[in-house]
Amino acid sequence: MLDFYRATLSLSLRHPGAIMLILAGVLGLNFYLYDIIPKGFFPQQDTGRVIGSIQADQSISFQLMQQKLAQFVAIIKQDPR
Repeated sequence: MLDFYRATLSLSLRHPGAIMLILAGVLGLNFYLYDIIPKGFFPQQDTGRVIGSIQADQSISFQLMQQKLAQFVAIIKQDPR
């Protein structure tokens, strides 16, 4: 590993112009890619769908879980957004 580092450093120091051209090319490529890659956390065609889940104790009955789910849905529906 150290020999590889020495060889590449020596090559770089012997050809500073080429290294600067490579640096300029890499920087230019970074700016180009930044420009063309889509940005934003949400997709452009956001459907407005929200997916969630609720969790209860394993000993809860089906009927009680239905009641809890109904309460959860009512709370979510109260949100104006």
